[in-house]
Parts: sequence; C-alpha cells; structure tokens
Amino acid sequence: MQEAYVQALRTWPRDGVPARTGAWLTTAARRNALNVLHRRKTLERKLPLLLEPEEAEMPEPDTAIPDDRLRLIFTCCHPALSPEARVALTLRLVCGVATPDIARAPPDRWLADTRAGHPRP
Repeated sequence: MQEAYVQALRTWPRDGVPARTGAWLTTAARRNALNVLHRRKTLERKLPLLLEPEEAEMPEPDTAIPDDRLRLIFTCCHPALSPEARVALTLRLVCGVATPDIARAPPDRWLADTRAGHPRP
C-alpha cells in the first residue's frame, strides 16, 4: 500500500486528484502487488538459466566436441608437439594430404608459410 501512496504523490500533482481517491489507491496497490508477483514468478523461472550448471550436469570432455574434425584440430595443435609435428599432423589428419606428399615438402617451408599468414608461391 505504501507504493500506492508514493505513486499518488507523483501522479496526482501532474494529473489532478481523482474523484474516488480510495478506489484509486486500492487499484494502484492491487496492480503493484500483481507486478511484484509477476516479477517474482519471472525471476523463479529465469534464475536457473543464469546459474552455471553443476559439475554433474556438465558433459564429459570426450562428448563435449561432437565433430571429430574439430577434435583432430585440437589434438594436432597441442602445445606438447613440436611445430613441425603440428603442421604435419594437421596436413595429414585434417586436410587429408598423403603422407608421402608431406614427407617431400621441407618442414621449414611449412613453418615459413604459416608464420607469414599466407602460402608461398
């Protein structure tokens, strides 16, 4: 009911005092109460969407990436591998380049091409 009085103090000087002030205050208080209930219901419905899922709900790391090609890219780019091994694995597993073709190309050329951001002619 207090919010209805505050609303009346803001509204009545601007719009004028209504003919039935009691009915106006009751209607304003009812609408404010309904708004509070509506906001509470919305918060209860939306709050779980904002929370992070529990660890039990998190997918396993093996199933988190459904695309095998993406998993291969991550495997090929692992920092434990040397840069030459990363490029060779990526060419073979992700791009499908044949192993003899990879073996024929010098590794220093691969690294120079990847560092420059574009292939050499």
